[in-house]
Amino acid sequence: MNVLPPRVRNRFAALKLACSYLGAARGEMVLHDRPGGLFSLYCQVLGGLLVSDQLGCSLRLHFVTGDYRTPDCSGTGWWTQFFESDVYNPERKRGGNSVELPATRKSARLAHLGVDMDRHLAFHLSRRLLIRSEILEETDGFERQCFRGHPMLGIHYRGTDKLLIEAVRIPYDHVSGMLSRLDPRIRFFVATDEQAFLDALIRDFGQRIVFREQHRSRDGTPVHHFDADENETGFTRGRDAIIDALLLSRCAAIVRTPSNLSLASTFLNPSIPALVLKPETGSRSRINHGIRKIEQAVISAR
Repeated sequence: MNVLPPRVRNRFAALKLACSYLGAARGEMVLHDRPGGLFSLYCQVLGGLLVSDQLGCSLRLHFVTGDYRTPDCSGTGWWTQFFESDVYNPERKRGGNSVELPATRKSARLAHLGVDMDRHLAFHLSRRLLIRSEILEETDGFERQCFRGHPMLGIHYRGTDKLLIEAVRIPYDHVSGMLSRLDPRIRFFVATDEQAFLDALIRDFGQRIVFREQHRSRDGTPVHHFDADENETGFTRGRDAIIDALLLSRCAAIVRTPSNLSLASTFLNPSIPALVLKPETGSRSRINHGIRKIEQAVISAR
């Protein structure tokens, strides 16, 4: 049985992984992007930060391919469309070696390290990934207009390819039935990639549903896959994902399906109560107990 505290396990795993990259000591790690959603790559960067800290080297992101590349960022990398920098701790380079980490199984281990990270450690690292001010301003404006004065519960339902490949689908009526038992004063901020799920909640809860207008899948096609000829779609969808994650983190609590986006919301706000809906969550009584704790957290935060 693993008895190490989560933060110790995370740092031990990072140290073991760092042994593979010892050539970067007194230099820099150069992390390449890979196919995947924005927050899968976000978790990969968190893992990269932790390993580079163990090595005492800088981290540079070479993110120039994939679903978030747009014509405006050709040659410069797309990460800085969303974040202030793609170089972290540059003072550590000190003229040393550069070790390239291309999109291989080894670099994917950094994403697993990020996903499995203790919330408070992830929060500490996430504070170094400074989101661009214009994205924060748009988030602040929506929060002021739609959140203030209401007890707000965040709902994140990740559908499309996630439910075909990585997780089991939770029926819409299961989620709706659970929410219907909550205090009627509670409003729901809904973040989802499936338009049908949003439509179902609007039908059941009407004006209690709060959401942002954005592109959502109507046919099961993942929203982070798109026609490369579409104008700035990569930026638009990446921005929408970041704003959704920020807004979820500003709710009083979250009910979510397995997803790196809403996982990142708990990294941005490590004290937020969260209930993950999946078949292994437990018995009906345990789920009911969990949702009641969520209800208490939302009402008390008003």
